[in-house]
Amino acid sequence: MLALRGCIRLIGASDMPSAEAIRLLREAMGFAKHAEERTLVLGTLADIRTIESLRMDAEYLDDTALQAEAAMAAAKIALPRNDKDKGLVGPEVAGVLKKAAVLIADAKTRKDVEDHLASIPAPDAEGFIPLFNGKDLTDWTGDTKGYIVENGAIVCKPGGNLYTEGEYSDFDVRFEFKLTPGANNGLGIRAPLTGDAAYAGMEIQILDDTADQYKNLHPYQFHGSVYGVVPCERGHLKPVGEWNSEEVIARDPHIVVKLNGATIVDADIEKASADGTLDGKPHPGLKNTTGHIGFLGHGTVVEFRNIRVKELK
Repeated sequence: MLALRGCIRLIGASDMPSAEAIRLLREAMGFAKHAEERTLVLGTLADIRTIESLRMDAEYLDDTALQAEAAMAAAKIALPRNDKDKGLVGPEVAGVLKKAAVLIADAKTRKDVEDHLASIPAPDAEGFIPLFNGKDLTDWTGDTKGYIVENGAIVCKPGGNLYTEGEYSDFDVRFEFKLTPGANNGLGIRAPLTGDAAYAGMEIQILDDTADQYKNLHPYQFHGSVYGVVPCERGHLKPVGEWNSEEVIARDPHIVVKLNGATIVDADIEKASADGTLDGKPHPGLKNTTGHIGFLGHGTVVEFRNIRVKELK
């Protein structure tokens, strides 16, 4: 019993990746035989502020012996911690918090949960919520000075990496983009806020691959490719200066990219990289189960609008 408690505390004090910590806490919960140990697991889990930790915590909202602790842990995981923190958002988060709210005895915490629930955008008829309000870069982080909002669009002018403040695991993201001649950008998915998103996460290439300067690209570098890993089907980009529509669906290792209605990538990234990646470089981000969505600028002008996401369970 003392050994297990010590192990749980070590997990909480470590700086290991959140996914690994959650895996170990799940194992610890399996060994826990006493209420004190199980409560300690939930208390440690509450310090990991990801959708995966919230999902694990939600499993105990129906456990009469633990639901009070699970409800408080859900609040700690999901609620903003300060004025600059937006907390966890999305339909899945809202569902867990609605269930937790009725189980929370502390009036202030319950009120905080209810206020946060009221701030979460409601999904549209297809289940999508907006990632961009059309007015400013609220809910975005990173190089917010390298991107501006003009005429209802986010414009890389020029900029580096701009990320959603929230993290997403399995999702369907849709957006429109307009290229300028020779433009180079990317859609980062399951990406951390630091490091090169093409390797530390995944990059779906956004590129005017018709430009003469890109005539010698590798197949895995053309627009829509999973950069360095999976080549796309070409021929579906509209002429430079016209709006394109794109959809990226990430479900476990399965990645689908649709451009102007045509499926240009449909691949299992685990299988695609099993014998090494096409570019011969390490891509540890292929194993990420969650991360930020973002635009990965390379100093050229690209416009984005109608950006929305649906979380997939």
